[in-house]
Amino acid sequence: MQLAVFYLSSLIVLLVCARSVAEAKWEDSSSCSGNGICKNDTCICYDGWQGPECQFCGGKV
Repeated sequence: MQLAVFYLSSLIVLLVCARSVAEAKWEDSSSCSGNGICKNDTCICYDGWQGPECQFCGGKV
């Protein structure tokens, strides 16, 4: 019985962690138009992208 409780508890922790990671990845890819990284609510654009949401092509480098 104790082993079953341990496995169930471990599964719950694993699912919560997996969900948190998935949400973080979704948030990163949906922000900054997918052309940059969001840090402290500010987009840091990848090379060749510009604008407040990295939505404008500034010419690929």
